[in-house]
Amino acid sequence: MKNLIQYLNKYYEIQDKILLLYRPYEDSGWGDRCLFLSDSYIPTKKYNHRAILRDEVVIEFDTDNKEDNRKYADEVAKRMKKDNIAVAKWFSGNKSVHVHAFFDFKKAKNIQLVKKIIMRKYCDGLPLPDLQLAIENHMIRAEYGLHEKTGAHKKLISRSANYPERARVPMDVWKDYTAKQVAVVKRKLTSNLKELENLNGFKHLLSTHEFKENDDGRERALFILIHTLKEQYRENKEELVSYLQSWYKYSGGRKLDDSAIQRKVVYHWNRDYQISRNYLYEFLESIGRTDLIEKGDHNEQ
Repeated sequence: MKNLIQYLNKYYEIQDKILLLYRPYEDSGWGDRCLFLSDSYIPTKKYNHRAILRDEVVIEFDTDNKEDNRKYADEVAKRMKKDNIAVAKWFSGNKSVHVHAFFDFKKAKNIQLVKKIIMRKYCDGLPLPDLQLAIENHMIRAEYGLHEKTGAHKKLISRSANYPERARVPMDVWKDYTAKQVAVVKRKLTSNLKELENLNGFKHLLSTHEFKENDDGRERALFILIHTLKEQYRENKEELVSYLQSWYKYSGGRKLDDSAIQRKVVYHWNRDYQISRNYLYEFLESIGRTDLIEKGDHNEQ
């Protein structure tokens, strides 16, 4: 592959929306953008920036020493090849060197997190690369693209024969990702739960003794509890099932048996639904407990 279009055609097989940018001079704006093969794409235009693809990791070394940057990139490429990862090394046209690699991220929801873990793994003991390159749609210099400051073009140093084939994410990366993602989710849950748990309406829902006073609404309350509490029980689904079975029984529920509650937990286990303050208030209104809505929040419905 000796020009940008050849690379874009290969990348198009991986991702059908590739953002391109044309910026011919250092003082040019950043607004001349289009998607590859869209109606506004012009094949003859010399696009010199593109967005990093979803399944792509780009590691850039940009120290003041050009020789050191090449040495660091060589080491990263060596480590990746040892793990059967296809790589391409590029000289940026100024002093930095880029290492490109593709991975199968289909299991990951937090792409930015898993990319950062990969960057840190393969740069262990080396200068930390620019982690901003893990952000979605971050722009980089396109293959053979003009460097506006130097007038030089991005130049291929070396490329694996099977590049840009997507590699399997190493198992240690998945383990690290899973642990960190659980921590991220727990932090979000803690923030959300702390907001809810201080509300009188949520305390009413949690209290089996108080909720027993309601004539209906238990199944919807069960839905709220499943989606609010499941991340706390992520490592022990059966414990959550047991808790909710007890909650339902002691709150006066009669319609559902234990197996029905277990099926509900299983059904909602991998479905994402963020329980908001407004959703809780709508529920309280539905069971006639508007007295439990915090003063000042009535107008937010």
